Parts: sequence; C-alpha cells; structure tokens
Amino acid sequence: MALGLEIAAQSLPHMAFLGNPGTGPKTRKKIEEAEEGVLFVDGAYRLILQKQDDMMTTAWKHWRRSCLRVTKFFDFNDFSSEELAQILHLKMNTQVKDSPLYGFKLDQLSNLDAIANLVERETTKNQRTMLNGGLVDQMLANARQNLDLRLDFDSANADDLLTITLEDLEGGFRSLRSSIMASISYE
Repeated sequence: MALGLEIAAQSLPHMAFLGNPGTGPKTRKKIEEAEEGVLFVDGAYRLILQKQDDMMTTAWKHWRRSCLRVTKFFDFNDFSSEELAQILHLKMNTQVKDSPLYGFKLDQLSNLDAIANLVERETTKNQRTMLNGGLVDQMLANARQNLDLRLDFDSANADDLLTITLEDLEGGFRSLRSSIMASISYE
C-alpha cells in the first residue's frame, strides 16, 4: 500500500522438486526460494529404487489437476564423482561431536582426485544414481569398519587408529557394493 493503492496479495506458487536421492545440499537454497510456500518432502526416498524424476514425471501425467497448480519445477542433477569426493572431504573436515566419524581424519593420499577416481572405479553409474549423496555416508561407515579390521591395536599408535586411508575407503566401497548386490538379489 505504498502509494495508497490496495491490491491483492500475490499468491505463492506450488512447487515440485525433482531429482535423485542425496541431492540435499542444494535443497536448502531451493527451500529459501520457496519462502513461505508449501514444500512436500518424501522422507522415504531411499526406499525407491527407480529414478525419482522419471517416477514424478509419470505421477504428474496422472495427476493433471495437481500439475496445473504446480508452477515451478526444480530438477536436481545427480552428483558427479568429483562432487561426491568433495562431499566426502567436507564431511571429514567439518565433523560434529555426535558424528560417527568424529575425531577421525583422512590420510594424505586420500585427496579429491584419488577419491573421485575411486568413486568412478568402484561404483557403477547406476549405483551412483541410486544412492547419490547418500553413497558417501554409507561408504564412510564401511571405511571406518575396514579401518577397525585392518589395524592391530597392540602395534598401532594413536594417529594410526584415527586415520582412514585410501585402502579403507576402497574397502568401504567394496562393502557397499556387496550390500547393494545382496539387497538387489532379495528383490
């Protein structure tokens, strides 16, 4: 009512966020863009083994009336191997006390290039798409288990006990691949 004009309030748009699981870091920005609008979040997205955007496109075709109300669509791209390596480094370098990896660190050989190459070599495109950013958490949990199995606690010093090596990360990917294959064989 700046000039004494009375106008209707602008209605906020309905929005749909499309993309594979694990693209969450980009979601915060999109939520801020939504301002005071409504945002639906499917917390069970990891249980769906098909590509999210394909499923949503099919759903929108069946829900034409709902689709007419949604005026903004945000497509989230899958993370590349390089981006997954950056996420892994970020998680290891910004740990909080309740993190399962609190106090652990990566060895010097576990640089971004080495981890990106490892991601590319030890996972398939389908696995990276299916797990996306969630791949990092599962792989790090497996890498810590690999570290525990690899070390002889009697001969290891404190630094060795807390240092995750490239070998541990590789073991983490292999464990992850085994668990993915086991879960697929039960379906």
